[in-house]
Amino acid sequence: MCDIIPQRLIPILPLSVISYWMIGFGATASQFLYSVLNMMLTSFAAAGLVYLCSAMFANATMATVVVSLSFFTMMIFGGLLVNLNSTPTYLKWIKYTSFVHYSIEGLSINEFHGMTFCPIRKSDNSC
Repeated sequence: MCDIIPQRLIPILPLSVISYWMIGFGATASQFLYSVLNMMLTSFAAAGLVYLCSAMFANATMATVVVSLSFFTMMIFGGLLVNLNSTPTYLKWIKYTSFVHYSIEGLSINEFHGMTFCPIRKSDNSC
């Protein structure tokens, strides 16, 4: 528990303040705070997976391999690196085991909620 504040919360705050505004995300305080909360919860989930693997395996090398493979799989099937529509149907269920998928989805909802998108027609450039 004493690991959470110095190693999980404190680094996220300056990272969030700098990167959120540099990327150009929504300029409201609620969107920013939701983004920070999302990053904190993702960090907690990652730390929890590491703690789980370190408790399951007596050998540190085996725990490191399992954590690395888990994170690799989560990042691939999270939806940022690979288009999930192009994955085979027998692998589509893996995205639901990835906390990265839920984090990206939460950030996308935070950014795009309430926006209206329409196709541009070449004739009159209207919706």
